[in-house]
Amino acid sequence: MADKHLVDRYLEVSWGENQPDPHKKEKFKCNYAKFFPSSPDAKILEVGPGRGEGISVLLEMGYRHVEALNISEKNGFESGSFDGIRVAHLLEHLENLTVLQEEIPRLLKKGGLVYLETSNANSLKVPSFRIFPDREGPFHFHDDPTHLRPIGTEELRAFLDGAGLTILDAGVVRNPFRILF
Repeated sequence: MADKHLVDRYLEVSWGENQPDPHKKEKFKCNYAKFFPSSPDAKILEVGPGRGEGISVLLEMGYRHVEALNISEKNGFESGSFDGIRVAHLLEHLENLTVLQEEIPRLLKKGGLVYLETSNANSLKVPSFRIFPDREGPFHFHDDPTHLRPIGTEELRAFLDGAGLTILDAGVVRNPFRILF
């Protein structure tokens, strides 16, 4: 189990006073509640934790066993360790998806679920977030210089098929056209 003090420190250093918008956190909570077990004892893995946004939300939802994994590091997790795995906005940063494609099914318990979110080609059509400094949400794919390529539907489907995972639900989390309204 992640040490709460270390997680709090990680979030403090990562976010400081720039905590995510409460409405954004509520959207995350609704999405995660659909995919992860409701038991606070469920073990959830955050792959590519970034600034800790997902960890923060999962802890607020009451999960007591949340771990983080930087995909570039070796991990000591046993096979079948996790009830749920969250991978959000990571694929578009990776040149090679093979390691992740192998690790997700290895780490997931039988019957476990994966929440996967990634940028797609629609993010190329959105204006730069720099013109909306007071808004959080969709932004142009190239506003993040570490993005390598948007992940298309077919590439995502091939990634999931290659991992032996079944798609239970799919949809758009952020609508790029709502940014204007």
